[in-house]
Amino acid sequence: MEYVRNHTTIPVPRVYFHDSRCNNPLKAPFIVMDFIDGVPIPFSDFDPENDTQARTIYKQLCQISYQLSKLRFDTIGSISTKSNSQISLGPKFWNGAQHGPFTDPHKYYKSLTARYWNRAASSITASSLPDTWTWQTSSRSEKNLFTAYLHLQCFPLLHSEKLAAQFCLQHHDFKLRNFLVDGEIVVGLIDWDKCATVPLAGYDPVAFPIEGDEEMCLALFLAEERDDGGDGEIGRWYRSRVGKLARAWDSSGQSYRVWAAKEIFEELYDGSWETSDELKRDCLRKALELAASTRKGNHI
Repeated sequence: MEYVRNHTTIPVPRVYFHDSRCNNPLKAPFIVMDFIDGVPIPFSDFDPENDTQARTIYKQLCQISYQLSKLRFDTIGSISTKSNSQISLGPKFWNGAQHGPFTDPHKYYKSLTARYWNRAASSITASSLPDTWTWQTSSRSEKNLFTAYLHLQCFPLLHSEKLAAQFCLQHHDFKLRNFLVDGEIVVGLIDWDKCATVPLAGYDPVAFPIEGDEEMCLALFLAEERDDGGDGEIGRWYRSRVGKLARAWDSSGQSYRVWAAKEIFEELYDGSWETSDELKRDCLRKALELAASTRKGNHI
């Protein structure tokens, strides 16, 4: 948060002091920062049907997104501040596990894939699947295993791409609920705890729109990039096939990672998610077989 405040005009609360330990006088981690007199967008008077209002607010969010994309680093990881106010990049943290730091994007995606698969494979004991299985009725562990299997299947596609060792800052919960507004003015962006650097290919500049507004927001982001004299690099990655896959990989560290299943499935098999039930069942059957092998100690 301090780094973003010092290097951008993004409205971030000023932090006065904090303690992440549990043995402090409050017996719990805490942070003391500015109060922002605003409300989260979903609880404001934001009306997505009002095109003028929607564009006014979305334009501000795209300006924030563009500023994050301009913060460039040579390492993938989480930012921490040293005692001399200099920054360092350490490991990323997901579900209590550390990843990295990395300077090679391919090693980063390989680490994500292996970690996600091993966690998913270890959390399920079923070895067979009924013919009546559907995604809608499947358990959380089955959905996780299915999505992790898709990551394994398309990792070779991502690995074959030439990815530059250049990274930018991603707010990993870049949703409307974390933007505070006062009327139509964005006055704050909160919930920075999972913020970390990501490969440019995996940066998501428009993770926030209401469904149906993605193209509008992408156009607004590209206009910011163009007006600043940018070369359209982020936009090209976003529209590319490898960009779609890379964004799915970065979501694999989040609690909502199963949302990536539909996008990866359609990219991988070039078919419709809604009409491919048999293919989805076949994928999960293969995933269950591979999971059983993984639990026996056979590495992916």
